[in-house]
Amino acid sequence: FIKKRVHSMLGFKSFKTAISILSSVESMHMMKKGQLVLPDKSVQNQKEFIHKLFGLIA
Repeated sequence: FIKKRVHSMLGFKSFKTAISILSSVESMHMMKKGQLVLPDKSVQNQKEFIHKLFGLIA
């Protein structure tokens, strides 16, 4: 899956963008598969997980 995405973009331009793209793809896969251990499977908790993962302000 990731190879298809990266190939269409002609590779990663920098290490920083590679980290952010790969971690976002993996976190979306985790949520889709139900692999997150959240107290409640609400959208709000998923949003907070993403914000904590990427260091965003919640």
